[in-house]
Amino acid sequence: MTQIRTTRRIAIAALTAATMIGAAACGSDDNSSDNAGSSGNLKNDCSLVLSTATSVLTGKSKFEYTGKNDDLLVDDDTLKNATVYAPLVKDSDLKSLIEQSGTNNTKFNDAVKAKDTAARDQAFADQKQVWQQVKDKCDSSFDSKLKSAVTSFDKQFSEGITAPKSTPTTAPTTTPTAPVETSTKTEAPKPVKLTAPGTSLGFGEPAAFTFADKKNVKATYTFTVGKPEEAKDSDIKKFKEDVRKQIGRLYYVRGVLKPTPETAKLDFEQKPDLLYAHPKFDITTSDGSDSGPLIAFGSFEPCKDGSDDGSGNREFCSLFVLTNKTATISSVKLTEVQDDNELNFTWK
Repeated sequence: MTQIRTTRRIAIAALTAATMIGAAACGSDDNSSDNAGSSGNLKNDCSLVLSTATSVLTGKSKFEYTGKNDDLLVDDDTLKNATVYAPLVKDSDLKSLIEQSGTNNTKFNDAVKAKDTAARDQAFADQKQVWQQVKDKCDSSFDSKLKSAVTSFDKQFSEGITAPKSTPTTAPTTTPTAPVETSTKTEAPKPVKLTAPGTSLGFGEPAAFTFADKKNVKATYTFTVGKPEEAKDSDIKKFKEDVRKQIGRLYYVRGVLKPTPETAKLDFEQKPDLLYAHPKFDITTSDGSDSGPLIAFGSFEPCKDGSDDGSGNREFCSLFVLTNKTATISSVKLTEVQDDNELNFTWK
């Protein structure tokens, strides 16, 4: 149930994808049909199961680059997702599949820790079977962007887990000539000066800090917050009426996490995993009126987080509700990028 706390902030918590976008997905509004609700529920269910069924692929990609056995492990937070998400899944078939995927992830991790390759590969194969069933069940709910990811998932599951390919080296068979001196020295990028906690910046200016993932791999990154964007009326109409009644104005707060030049030069295994990044913001309104985050399960297309784009950057978007129709967001404070990684930077 959506509630407003009569304090300086609003708590609008745990809306499902069906509540947010299920009706709009079929072009209807408050008087949406049962089919529209079912479509929204299926999309939400599929997104929850998908994240669990494909989680073994993250470690597979790392392992095939580094060759480190522990890189195969599904991280502890992801491992819990099956238990956390299962009660939220409405479809009985998908509920069974998310439970199976959770069991497979646990078996996979146990085999990796025991260095039992046969058991590891069997658990991976079992997860592949779950993935196939999820794909068959959810195909109609995948948008074009997700269909492209599905093709990648298929390829990775089909390949199985392979060790990194090493480049063989052999002794030279010819007599080497006298060495010719050449200048191969390249300047290492200068370390970026870290931004002091409590610093105020203009929208679009970067703050530099040290980011550490849950495996305590650390490196320097910058975070930039852009000027908050007000949502279009057409976006707000995607919400159910009971949610719309609480919205005076809706804003998108977007941020970008980017490696510094010195971090960009690091090897893959020396960089923290950006999947652990979940920034949290506090906002201040122009007139001091009530405001708060709008939190939802599922995906809201106009404002959603992006994945690592291959360059090491990651984009984020958060929804904020203002109760006063004449208020604006005057400042945004970044309080953390992940748990136990407290920050204090403000953009105005």
